[in-house]
Amino acid sequence: MRATLPALLLLVLTGCNSARYSVSYNRVLPHIETVAILPVSVDVRSIHSGGNLEDRPDLREQVRRRFVTGLAEEIRERGRKPVLADEETTAEQRSADLALVSAVRTSLLHCHYEGGRGRVVDYDFAETLRAYAPAEAEAVLCIDVLGIVPTAGREALKFTATAVGLLVGAQNYVSTNDAILHLMLVELDSGKVVWFHTLQDTPDVRSDSRVRRFVHAASKYLLEPIK
Repeated sequence: MRATLPALLLLVLTGCNSARYSVSYNRVLPHIETVAILPVSVDVRSIHSGGNLEDRPDLREQVRRRFVTGLAEEIRERGRKPVLADEETTAEQRSADLALVSAVRTSLLHCHYEGGRGRVVDYDFAETLRAYAPAEAEAVLCIDVLGIVPTAGREALKFTATAVGLLVGAQNYVSTNDAILHLMLVELDSGKVVWFHTLQDTPDVRSDSRVRRFVHAASKYLLEPIK
């Protein structure tokens, strides 16, 4: 599958450095001890010298593992216990359930980032997630990742553009690495989305250390009380 870069990066939204919360966030926070991590979608694409994007299923699992590992470390650092969500459902049921999760995420993006209609969120869909949460979990952290990595031709194009730019005194920007991470914390007792954040940056998603720094930045206020 091929697509153009601008079409996939429409989620570079104003205000992406501000998390969104439910009105009950501080109240439910002390009761969240165990968090199940659920990767809803992990997509990795290569960007070619001409700007076209190509699916990279060969990178998907390793990128998924890096983000899950990084988020598990963030949860532990906050004194909570991370667990992996149970994904042993039928493919058909999983597809339907995660489509609903993605629809809620899209609504959050449009209403609270693009539209900017307040930082307080009010979404309820816990029943869908209970099938994926181990019995010990009080909350589920849904994650969506889009990672873009350059081909050798794209790297060469960037080098050439930079060199030419230095010679003529004009900046020629050529994008290479890019990533978008969406995080959505759902408290299971109430069924509420209690915390949401989205962040775009330029880490190489093939690098453990760079993904770790990216995850740390995206989850800065995760499981932290609003002051």
